[in-house]
Amino acid sequence: MERLLIVAFASAALMHAMPAAAESELPEMSASISVGYVANGDDTSFLDEGFGKSPYGSNDEGPAYVDGFIELNQALGTSWDAKLTLSGSNNLSPALGVSEATLTYRPLPESGLRYRVKFGAFRPPVSFEHSSEGWTTQYTVLASAINSWIGEEVGGLGTEVKVGSDDAANPTGWNWDLFASGFYGNDPAGAMLAWGGWTFWNGQTRYGDRIEWAPIPVLDIAQPQSHYAEPYIETDHRPGYYAGGTIDRGQQLRVRALYYDNRADPNTYSNGQWGWRTRFTSVAAQATLPMDVGLIVQWLGGSSRTWDVPPPWSLGPVSDIDYHAAFTELTKAFFGQRLTVRYDAFSVSNLDNFPGDPNGETGHAWTASYQWQISRQWVVSLEQMWIQGHRTARELLALDPNYDERVSLATLRWQL
Repeated sequence: MERLLIVAFASAALMHAMPAAAESELPEMSASISVGYVANGDDTSFLDEGFGKSPYGSNDEGPAYVDGFIELNQALGTSWDAKLTLSGSNNLSPALGVSEATLTYRPLPESGLRYRVKFGAFRPPVSFEHSSEGWTTQYTVLASAINSWIGEEVGGLGTEVKVGSDDAANPTGWNWDLFASGFYGNDPAGAMLAWGGWTFWNGQTRYGDRIEWAPIPVLDIAQPQSHYAEPYIETDHRPGYYAGGTIDRGQQLRVRALYYDNRADPNTYSNGQWGWRTRFTSVAAQATLPMDVGLIVQWLGGSSRTWDVPPPWSLGPVSDIDYHAAFTELTKAFFGQRLTVRYDAFSVSNLDNFPGDPNGETGHAWTASYQWQISRQWVVSLEQMWIQGHRTARELLALDPNYDERVSLATLRWQL
C-alpha cells in the first residue's frame, strides 16, 4: 500500500509539473552509476540472510554493481518545486525504486526569516555524510553505522515545516533553523537493528523493499512476524514525529540536533510486521579544521521494543533494546583527490527477558578511503574497512559470536 501511495504522489507531482515544464523547461536531472570490484568478504552479507556487516560477503568477490540513482527536480513557479529520486540496487527488487518523492513550498524570505514546507516521502535530516544528490555519500563509499541504519529503515510519508534565518539579511555570519515533521508509515523501524545489528551500507531501502533476515528462532516465535523486514509500514494509524534544529557559520561550523519518535504501538501488526516503539536522539557536528581538513562527528542513542507477550506467560516484550553509536571522520581534498579516515563505535544492549532472542552487540570499525576525480563526470574510489565486534545471536546459527571482517573495494563512478 505504501509503495502505491508513493507512486501515486510522485505521478501527481510530475503531472502537476508538466504544464510548467512545457512553458519553461524540462525537469533538471542528475544521475549516477557506480561499478567496481569487490574482494571476498568474511561472512554472509546481511542482504543475503546473514550476519555480515557489509553488502559484500563471502562468495561476492568479482565485478559488482555498487549503487546508482536518477533524480528529477522541477521548479513550479517561483515558490514550489517537486523532486523524485529513484535509487538502484542489485540486492533488492525491483532494481530501481522510489526512495524520495517530495513537493516543497519555498516562499520568499520575510522579516529576515526563510520558511519551507515539504510534503511527501523523505527521511529525517540526520546525516551530514549524505550531502550529494540522490542521498549519496560524499566522502566514502560505505556510510557510517549510524547513517547506514537511517538509510535502512528510517523514513516515512509526511510533512516537514522548517523556519530559519535568512543568511542574506544576517550580518553576523551565524545562521539557524528549526524544523519539525509529522509522518506515517515507519512503525517497524528498529526491527533491523534489533534482529540484524549495526551494518555499513552504501545504499538505502526504497518504499516497498523487503530484506530477508538471518534464520533466527525469534522469527518463528513472534508469529505472525514475516521472515523479512519491510520498514515503511503503518501498523496503528498513529503519526510519528521528529524535531530539531541547526546552527552554522558558513563552511566553518555546522551543528544539528534531532529527536525522533515513531510513536508506534508495539502490540500492533500489519502486512507481516510488528510495530516497534522507536525513539532516538542524534547530535552531529561538521567543521573545517586548519589546513582545510574536514571533520564530521556524530552520536546517536535510542531505544526500540516490540510485542508484549500476553498472559499467562507475561514475559514482557519479545525484544527490548537500547542502542548507541558514534563516529569521527577526517577528510582532506587536494588536487582533485580526497583522503578520508573514519572510526565507528557501536553497541546494542539487550533489555528483554525473552529466551532465544539475544540482541546484545558491541563493535567498532575503521574506514580508509581514497578518491580521485578524473573529470567532472568520473570518480575512482579505493576503500578498505576493518570491522570487529561481538554479537551473541551469531551463536544461534553455530557461528563464532566474535566477528572480524575486512571489506575491500575499488569503484568507478559516472555522474551526470
